[in-house]
Amino acid sequence: TSEGEFFLKADATNKAQFEKFGSRPFSPDKTKKPMNYWLVAEEVLADGALLQSLASRAVRLAQLAPLLL
Repeated sequence: TSEGEFFLKADATNKAQFEKFGSRPFSPDKTKKPMNYWLVAEEVLADGALLQSLASRAVRLAQLAPLLL
């Protein structure tokens, strides 16, 4: 479940940053393929600069997504 969790958009260029903190991709349920949104770890939430960096990248990815279709 994603209740009470915070996810950001990720792709191959920044997925490793999320994995480094033990994050996992969002999956609506166990039968569906995980999506390109990754859980933001507590450690990241506590570090404003790191959170801002990951969030800024996620926004850029979301803005580019329609162009990549």
